[in-house]
Amino acid sequence: MPRRVTEPPTEPREAGLRERKKELVREQLVEVATRLFAKKGFDATTIDDIVDAAQVSRRTFFRYFDTKEDVLPAWFDRYMDGVVGTVDERPDDEDVMTVLRHVLERVAAIYESELGTVLTIERVIGREPSIVARRYKRVEDLAEAL
Repeated sequence: MPRRVTEPPTEPREAGLRERKKELVREQLVEVATRLFAKKGFDATTIDDIVDAAQVSRRTFFRYFDTKEDVLPAWFDRYMDGVVGTVDERPDDEDVMTVLRHVLERVAAIYESELGTVLTIERVIGREPSIVARRYKRVEDLAEAL
């Protein structure tokens, strides 16, 4: 009976799975931190609180974020690629107002699907000048990408 030859996993598939796992951990950290910031307040929440609630190590936290101030603006980062992708998907000859309508529909869908999280993040960000500055930087980056 001939032996079945199995191909080793290809690098792109492995890299894709690895990237998805990383993104899940990052999203988990953002979600947990957001919940803790809303419950305890930003200043009262420590990185140890976040990693304990997320059941990851401090080292894992610092793979994704330099400081806890970087966590909330990271939520915005999840959608930058989607918004830019929406523009990229539009036909080159489409008028600007139609492209803008599609972008705004995308943003509205994101905010509608996660309204509770959006409101919590906006409330916390609005009280923290250091986070406001980080978010404005990300908005500038998005505007440049668009």
